[in-house]
Amino acid sequence: TFLSSPYTTCTDTVGPGLQILLNEYNGADYAYSQYHCFTACIQAYTYENCGCGNPNFWNIQAVVTLDSQKTINISLCNMSNPCPGERRTMLMNTVSIWNEYCSDCTGECSATDFTIKSSSLLTPQSAMLADIKRFVESSNIPLSSNWSTSWISDIQSNYVALDVAYASFRTDVYTQQATLGPVDVLSNVGGQTGLWIGFFIINFITFE
Repeated sequence: TFLSSPYTTCTDTVGPGLQILLNEYNGADYAYSQYHCFTACIQAYTYENCGCGNPNFWNIQAVVTLDSQKTINISLCNMSNPCPGERRTMLMNTVSIWNEYCSDCTGECSATDFTIKSSSLLTPQSAMLADIKRFVESSNIPLSSNWSTSWISDIQSNYVALDVAYASFRTDVYTQQATLGPVDVLSNVGGQTGLWIGFFIINFITFE
């Protein structure tokens, strides 16, 4: 967790352009994401200059225009159209354009990162083969012509299992804390001012 203004430029505010993107995900309450903020503003800039959206961002088919702040449903450009790529490069390399379209895409004040470790093994285990065989034969899954003799190899070639598990239940939380707050700053300024005033008064009396 990072400190907000005036300590950093981070934000957790979801702007209109990003909200349009998040609304497409079944009403889930997603938090602010700098990356998705980037893609939303790039898509808006692409549409305003190419008349269609970047097909690489196929999940963004609505944008909020910069001038009118209206939501517009857009179509995607053809993959052979060079305009989206050119406009993306121009936006990324031109500070004035970036500040106009993507100035609110600063870093997140709160971010959650998961350490992902992937592993794999041959599946299914031999003890599971008979149960899988019965399941396949009782379902509507088409069987190969030589299923009776090749069912083991058929299952091993077509069976995929996915398990998602915690590697650890420990959670590390990093939080920024201000070394000096407004009260501390005023107190230090007042203390320093008083010290220098006292120093000059002593010098004045001494010279007198």
